[in-house]
Amino acid sequence: MVDSFSSSGLNTDGDATGEQTILTTWLVQDGYSFEADIETFYFGEYRAHIIENNRLYLINEGWNKDHTKELLNQLGTHQLDLQSVVVFGYSFNIAELRELEIGLKQVDSHVNLIRRY
Repeated sequence: MVDSFSSSGLNTDGDATGEQTILTTWLVQDGYSFEADIETFYFGEYRAHIIENNRLYLINEGWNKDHTKELLNQLGTHQLDLQSVVVFGYSFNIAELRELEIGLKQVDSHVNLIRRY
């Protein structure tokens, strides 16, 4: 599903990946400038993006329970200090989303899980 938002998937000029297109669209929607501080962050081999040290974007497929455990451990030990986690719902199955939602509530009730489609 992510690839359908790439330049080729949208039949437009350029070489943007679907991930780049979705992330840029969400940054604008969330009020960030094009100069926002975007850090690529890895949970194992899963690539995520942290914006201005407070919002985590999970767009790609491949998230699993080990990634959730790692994220929760980093939140619990204050290695990460997030206000929200934004997920591309089409890249997650129901079990992964539910596990992430429950874990975030248990570790830090102030971190919002935002699902986007």
